[in-house]
Amino acid sequence: EPHYLTITNATREDRGRFTCLATNEAGTFEQSYTVNVLVPPKLENENKAFLEETVLVNRQASVSCFIVAESLLDIEWWKDGQPLTSLKPGTSLDSSKKRLTFSQVEIDDAGNYTCVASNQAGQINITTSLQVLVPPFWKKVPNQDEIFGKDGVSLDLECDAGGFPAPSLLWLKDGQILEAESANIAIKDNGRVLRILSPSDKDSGQYSCVATNPAGTLEKNVKVSIRVPPSLLYVPISKIKVLENRAVTFDCPVEGKPAPEITWLLDREIIDEKSPFIRFSNQRKHLHYLRVTGSGNIIFSCVAKNPVGELVTDFFTEVLRP
Repeated sequence: EPHYLTITNATREDRGRFTCLATNEAGTFEQSYTVNVLVPPKLENENKAFLEETVLVNRQASVSCFIVAESLLDIEWWKDGQPLTSLKPGTSLDSSKKRLTFSQVEIDDAGNYTCVASNQAGQINITTSLQVLVPPFWKKVPNQDEIFGKDGVSLDLECDAGGFPAPSLLWLKDGQILEAESANIAIKDNGRVLRILSPSDKDSGQYSCVATNPAGTLEKNVKVSIRVPPSLLYVPISKIKVLENRAVTFDCPVEGKPAPEITWLLDREIIDEKSPFIRFSNQRKHLHYLRVTGSGNIIFSCVAKNPVGELVTDFFTEVLRP
């Protein structure tokens, strides 16, 4: 009848040479067995079967197979559930096949890389999620360094950025953060559009679009100038009486942005500025007529003009003889 030695739950400590020795009155018999206990591969850290690796695009990156085993391992690599049967240029495995290296990681290299390690005793795998970060880059920004708007006419500033993960967009004016909804500002389309609803001169300034993600920050500055058509600061006296051969001064209190150019007319014709009786002051807003000749009614006109408007102010003048 055969005799058996059973080792339950064999471990590496059970390795060795076992000898069965049989003895009776007729003699002795022995049979030896060499027992080698095969141990399956295991994780270097039993609690880390899923790892995460983050790297900037175009930088070197690697994913490793943190698995240990006492006997020779067979290693296979998979990406997103598909076997990596071939490696593209710039990608390599070390001699142990336990480290996959990218010389310059690209966007499409992102994914889940699984190392499957096996030997005669078993199999185990470890997965690394490789995330490739792309710094913000502009998809759409104002082409010019200065944008001109018109008083009272809504103005849109557009800004769009790409990257991974998708950048967040922030708007500032003169270094101060603009709220999404305020009295005169609306920020639309997840920050891609800044709308100045009814601009005035106070809305002029430097506007900045800032795109940010974990890979970096990008900023675009643009100067906004709101042009204001000419207008009167106050209403001047428009009906004037003056004695013949006396002096008279006309006041044209205009403002605008940019500052309007002022031209003076006499009876709808450009005044003769070479006349010895003509003087200007206060940036041509004052016309000094040193000697009025003739008699009857004449019209002096102040014409104020800038790129967004024109204003004509008439002065009806009656010349009286003493």
